[in-house]
Amino acid sequence: MRRVVVDEFIFGGDQNARVNITGSGLLELYVTDTFALEGSSRFNPGGDQDSVMLYYGGTAPFSVAGATSFQGHVYVQTADVDILNSGGVTGHIVTGGTSVDITGNAAAHVRVIY
Repeated sequence: MRRVVVDEFIFGGDQNARVNITGSGLLELYVTDTFALEGSSRFNPGGDQDSVMLYYGGTAPFSVAGATSFQGHVYVQTADVDILNSGGVTGHIVTGGTSVDITGNAAAHVRVIY
């Protein structure tokens, strides 16, 4: 298992931007303030959703929008969750926020939204 703790995770901007998770084990990613996938970026595309656990502690909505995608499980401490436009999440979503908005051509391939 690997743990990575960052204040900000801002990634993307072009259609070729990718974060690929390789090898076995679990990546625990802790984002304390800002999370943004932009453009057409992909996080763990085609990878095992069980290999990533993202913990988000920021107050701005956890947003996967545009043509971005996130493959992994997500825990959002207090913020709302927005999956918009053509954005997508594959994995469980647990949030302490007040709303989960899945609109446009967005996709949430999850077994649990809590």
